Parts: sequence; C-alpha cells; structure tokens
Amino acid sequence: MAGTSPSELSGFEIGQNVWCIRTDGVIAYGKIIQFYPINNEGPAVSVVDEITGAYRVVLLDTVTLEPPKGGKSRLSRSKVQHVQKKK
Repeated sequence: MAGTSPSELSGFEIGQNVWCIRTDGVIAYGKIIQFYPINNEGPAVSVVDEITGAYRVVLLDTVTLEPPKGGKSRLSRSKVQHVQKKK
C-alpha cells in the first residue's frame, strides 16, 4: 500500500526499544515509532530518543538491541539529569 509504513522491518518491530547511532555519530536509545524502508541513504527508522527527548531518524544498519560502548552510561546520565530537573 502506498503511503503506509510496515510494522516490522529486518527483525525489528514498532514499539521496540533499540540502540542506534545518529548521523552525527552520537548514541541514541529509544522506541521505534516508524519505518522508512525506501530512503535515499538506505532503510531508516524513527525513534523517540530517551537520552535527548527528541525524535530521531536513523539508518536501520545502525540499529541494535545491544548497547554500544558507552551507551548504558550515557542513558543513565540522561535519566539522572531528567530527575534533577524535576526537583
């Protein structure tokens, strides 16, 4: 169907939490909200990045279930900062 996004792509599913590398090389972690199987640079996904709180579009070949080196500590620091801001 034209104009629709699949609910699954390359073993990943909408709603799944994943690690990925943004185009600027920075680690992101978040929930998949949409797939873009046809994209000039290659298949891509949209995620809601829990580290920055922003929507991100990343290439599918950077998406993984395992955290990259430094990923867990980056996510932990961002969660602490969010808690401190709420106080």
